[in-house]
Amino acid sequence: MKHMKIIITLLVSITSFNVLASDKKKEEGQKFYQEFKKIDNKYPEGKEKYKALEKCAKHGNYVCSGMVGLYYYFIKDYNKAYKHLQFAAQEGRGVYSIYNALGDMYLSGKGVLQDNDKGIYYLKKSITNSGREQDKAKTSYNISTGYAHKQFTIENSISSYAWLKIAQSLGMETVNYINDSKFPDEPIEAALNRQAIYLGSTNKTKADKLAKKICSTIEGCNSGDE
Repeated sequence: MKHMKIIITLLVSITSFNVLASDKKKEEGQKFYQEFKKIDNKYPEGKEKYKALEKCAKHGNYVCSGMVGLYYYFIKDYNKAYKHLQFAAQEGRGVYSIYNALGDMYLSGKGVLQDNDKGIYYLKKSITNSGREQDKAKTSYNISTGYAHKQFTIENSISSYAWLKIAQSLGMETVNYINDSKFPDEPIEAALNRQAIYLGSTNKTKADKLAKKICSTIEGCNSGDE
């Protein structure tokens, strides 16, 4: 239940969520959400808490669906995770963890058909729902790898470079494009230099301009312009 404790710590305080568009469903979902909160206060951990959370999710409350989805995601039961996370995201009330999990699942084909475009879409949404620079840096790096793994075009290479620069500006220092622990991480500057050589000066200039444009939309990202 350790993962569930972490997830609830992340999400249970989010009280601004609505329940469902339908008034009837909204009322029903809210009822079970309130029941869950009572049990949450009474039983910080354990089966009773999880049962209440599952019941709440089954009755259409997407706060609970998001928590259940993240639980299954962290224990790597991706098929179950996808259903709950997708429901929470479709209701338009996702948070960083939900969008980031969906982005990772689409990029890696975990519990859903692999789709770089959808992976990048959800990762971009997660950036706008995170206040921590380290989360934004990691997500920016994942977006960069998403573009790198798409169809090999100059446009995708430019986007990959731009998002890697964003990750650097947000504090990321090392990367592992192979994503294999057998290979050591390399300085992010080295990865950028390697990509810059491939792009050439004209396309690198385009990538730098794109990075500045993206940076201006992300809180905590400093472009260096006055």
